[in-house]
This record gives sequence, C-alpha cells and structure tokens, in this order.
Amino acid sequence: MLNGMRNLASAVLAAFIWLTGTPADAMCRTDAVQVTTIARDDAVREIRKDHRYTQGLIVSDDVIFESTGQWGRSGLYAIDRETGRSTELAGMDDKLFGEGLARLGGRLFQLTWRSGMAFAYDIAASQGDSLPAPKVFRYSGEGWGLTNMQERLVLSDGTDTLRIIDPEDFSVDDRIEVSLGERRVDRLNELEMVEGLILANLYGEALIIAIDPATGCVAAVIDARPLVADMQEALRQIEDPVCGGGCNPLDFVLNGIAYDPDTSELFLTGKNWPLILVFGNPLALP
Repeated sequence: MLNGMRNLASAVLAAFIWLTGTPADAMCRTDAVQVTTIARDDAVREIRKDHRYTQGLIVSDDVIFESTGQWGRSGLYAIDRETGRSTELAGMDDKLFGEGLARLGGRLFQLTWRSGMAFAYDIAASQGDSLPAPKVFRYSGEGWGLTNMQERLVLSDGTDTLRIIDPEDFSVDDRIEVSLGERRVDRLNELEMVEGLILANLYGEALIIAIDPATGCVAAVIDARPLVADMQEALRQIEDPVCGGGCNPLDFVLNGIAYDPDTSELFLTGKNWPLILVFGNPLALP
C-alpha cells in the first residue's frame, strides 16, 4: 500500500509540474510534498444548498458566507451550516463580477474580478438579514481569491504571485511567488488559510495546493479529481445553471474552500454545485 501511495504521489506531482508555468528563481523540494486524494465518500457530511456561481467561501461560527459571481448575478450570501438555507446579504451592481471573500475581524472583504474594487462589510453592524453599505477600496489588476493571514489579507489574481494586502487601505505590503520544484505555479484562484498554510485551488483543475507563505513553496497537494468525477451526475441534473451565456465545463469547476479551525474541518464546493462537502482536515498527517 505504501508503494502504491508513493506511485500515486509521483504521478500526481508529475502531472502537476506539467501544469505549472515559468521557471522559478529558487528550487522548492518535491520529495517531501504530501499528496492526499479525496473523493465524495470521504466527506463526513454534505450540506445541500442552492446552486450559484461560487467564487469565495468562508466559515464563521454557525454561518457559511458565500461570494458569487457572473454579470448580473453577483452577491453575498449567508448559508445556515445545519440546514443549508440561504439568505442574500448584499447584491452587486450588474456591471460588477463578484470574486473572492475573506473575514478579518468584524469585516467581510469581497473582491471583484476586473473592476479593481473591493467591498468591506461591517458584519457587527448588520441588522437582521441586511448589511450596511460597504466601504469601497481600490486595487490594481484583477481580483480572484482572498483569505486572511494574521492581520493582513492575501489576494490572488490568476498568476503565480500572491499579494499581501493591508486591509486598511488595500496597499500591497509584500508578495509571495509560488513554486513547485523548479517551476512557478500559476492560475492561483480561491484561497483559504489552513493551519499556517495557504490553500489555493488551480483554476480549471481539480487540484488544491498548500503553500508555505514563508517560502512560497508548495508543501502539499490535495488531489480532488475523484471528488469532481463523483459530482458529475449531480451537476448534470442542475436546472438553470448560472453561466455567462452558454455553459461550458469551467462553469462547474471546483471553486470554494473554507476551513473551521475549531473542528479541523475543510468545506469544499464548486461553481453551480448544489452542495457543500465537509471533510476532516486532509492535510493532517497520519
């Protein structure tokens, strides 16, 4: 079995390295990279929910917050962790395309794709099912994924570089260049901080990487290809999926990572997925 796991790890890493981009400035070791494969049967439970174009996901106490995208369909939702019942907390102008989501202190930060605008909602000042008008920040380039790291935010833009953001003015404090072996890793998308590592899914792929923020090296890979394969039948049954015009495979990809440090559980979903799957922390060593 151990040899089988080693062969699986080698195969996944070989495919993964083939997916990566430009040469890295410094080599990151691959011999210690942990590879974990997850399937739908590995989930400890499932939370049924309305399907939307999920772009960001976070867990906070009994609530799951979800940022959604697509022109005219973007918004911010609260999902009951037990029932899956959804409440729309905030809409978004039809000219904006929602993206990543993070919580820092009492604020929810939501990105937009190409508008260079981020919204900060004061959830402590919410009244019932509505949020007060957000504070608006500006930033350069595209916004894809977002997470928190100590007192800062971490932003992805589809490249191989993560930006460390000051939440008070959205200025860039630092950057992390992400590498595996001798290659940079691009298409970094949805982000989540898990036990000191930054989890990032690769846009269009059923792979999640764990990044050491101190070095930018990939420390682990979650191979979610079996999970995505298991979801295909459920996705074929979706009525009226949210797509930008005609639907294509990218409208159904894995996209949504959240972590509850109190229970050590990882929450995964995807674009137009009708459920959230909950796993024990797949990065935990046996």
